[in-house]
Formats: sequence, structure tokens, C-alpha cells
Amino acid sequence: MIIEPVNKIKKITTYMPSDQSKVFLQALGMGAMAGIRTFSAPVTCAHILSHRYSGELGASRLRFMQSGVAANVFKILAIGELIADKLPFTANRIRPLSLTARCLSGALVGAAIYKSVSGNLVVGAAAGTGAALISSFVSFYLRKAIVDKSQLPDPVVAIMEDLFVIAGGLSLNCIGNAT
Repeated sequence: MIIEPVNKIKKITTYMPSDQSKVFLQALGMGAMAGIRTFSAPVTCAHILSHRYSGELGASRLRFMQSGVAANVFKILAIGELIADKLPFTANRIRPLSLTARCLSGALVGAAIYKSVSGNLVVGAAAGTGAALISSFVSFYLRKAIVDKSQLPDPVVAIMEDLFVIAGGLSLNCIGNAT
């Protein structure tokens, strides 16, 4: 009985980047995703974590992040967000409520990533929050500038933004699965 959890804990070291700089970059990357699309980071993080067991994460309050159910719920929320973002009445991402949600999303994924490798979840949450905050403003003003300069309709630019976030999620998934 004791051997199985130890084996599962060892398994996580093959899933997450082994050195702290890679863990930090993954937390920053997912935090940046949260700044662009609130649910993109939790869906990516939960997907990765649901395929790899972490004893540290499993013993914490963040254990739901390695649940397949959480991964699926985040997938549904992310799809809803992709649709809602194209609607004309959707609030912009730098309004206080939207910005708070993005920062909380970044904090969640950063903390979960760090906790899964026995790291300091406060450092992870800070990295995810900071990246979400910065990317919220950068992506907002960049999207606005692209729409203004290119004369492309905002929903078209939003779809390009979605593709960028999806590509980022796939890249972070590869980093998370690197051995």
C-alpha cells in the first residue's frame, strides 16, 4: 500500500519539468493564457494534471485540478468563453471583474503546477497572477491595435487570438509531458 503512492509520486517527476526554471516558465505561460482567455489556463493545466498523478497535489486542496471531471468542466467553460468572447456585449478583459477572474485563474494554475512538483504554491500563484495581469493588458491593447490598423472585424481578430491561445496550450502540454 505504501509502495503504490511512492511510485505515483515518482511518476510526476517525469511529467513536470525537472528544474525549477521550466516549472516557473510553465506557470508564467499558463498565467499568460489566463490573461487572454480566463478558462484556457485551467483547462490546459487540469488536462495535464489529470493524466499524471501527484501525491503532493493529491494531498492538497488543489487536488481537484488532477481530476478528469475538473478537466472536462473546464473544457466546457473554455468553449463557452470562446463563444461569448465574440458577442458584442461581452465586457472587455481589463474591466475589474474580468481582470480579477483572469488573475484568479492564473493564480490557480500557477499554484497547482508548483504544488504538483512539491514547490511553493505561493510562488506559483504569484507567477500565474503576474503573468495573467500583464497579458490581460497587453492582449487587450494588441487586439485593439490590430483591429484598428488592419480594419479586420473584431471577431476575426478574436478567432486569431483563440488560435494563438490554443497553440500555447498545446505547447505547454508538450512541456508538461516532457520527460
